[in-house]
Amino acid sequence: MLTKSKNYLMEDVEYLLQRAKEIRASDRELADRYAKIAYLTITKNRLKMKREQKLLICKNCNRLLIPGDTSVVRLYKEAVTYKCLNCGKTVRISYAKRK
Repeated sequence: MLTKSKNYLMEDVEYLLQRAKEIRASDRELADRYAKIAYLTITKNRLKMKREQKLLICKNCNRLLIPGDTSVVRLYKEAVTYKCLNCGKTVRISYAKRK
């Protein structure tokens, strides 16, 4: 269970990522700055990233990843790959096996 301070930090991170997605079209540098601040907040305070947050921030260059704009998404038989168009980092996420 998260403490109150960590809950507040998670709310701040969610707000920063939401604002970054909203202003991405008008100001790319500010959106990337918001994403970097959110990532640094998560790593400094050892917070767990949600799945949506993991897919929104490049772990190599700390930029905002928008599919089709700043990243390429490919579907393969065993995994989904996300490639950052800024630094070239590729992340593979395997499909969940269901029985």
